[in-house]
Parts: sequence; C-alpha cells; structure tokens
Amino acid sequence: MNILESILNAGNGAAVRQIGSQLGLDETQTSSALSALVPALSAGLRQNVQTPDGLSGLVAALSAGNHQRYINDPAALDGQGAVAEGNGILCAARPQPRM
Repeated sequence: MNILESILNAGNGAAVRQIGSQLGLDETQTSSALSALVPALSAGLRQNVQTPDGLSGLVAALSAGNHQRYINDPAALDGQGAVAEGNGILCAARPQPRM
C-alpha cells in the first residue's frame, strides 16, 4: 500500500473526513486534493533525501515522534501539534544551505 492509499483508507476514511472538515471540503474534494498533493510531496521528499544531510534529517524527524497516532486517531490531526510535526518532517528532509 502506498502513502496515498494509507491516508485515504486510515480509519475507514476518518483521516480524509478530518482533513476535509478542517479545510471546509467534502470527502470527494479532500480525496481529490490529497491525490494531487501527495505525489508532489513524495517527489519533493525523494529529491531532498538524495543528499546525506537531507536523508539524515528526515530519518531524525521521523524517529523523534509518534506519527502513527495520526493514522490511529485522525482527530489528532486537528491540533497545531500535527501541523508543527508535519512541517518539521518536511523541513528536516530539506538540505540546509552550507555556509
């Protein structure tokens, strides 16, 4: 199962409904938006982890949290902590410019 299928199927669609409710979208609109967004995120992560710094940053960010809880309890996506953790994962995988 790929990441998009995992998100769409989490909790029998509860994650999609939770994300949609936060954005004012119905389930179909949310699924469509995720279908367009996830490949772009995956491509960006794939590009960023091509460098040792990007890969180690992503591994550290993923290791530091309990991210499975968002799949197990989609209501947890409603908090600012979820946004902060997501941003931390995305930023950790981005190689930092060297000075």
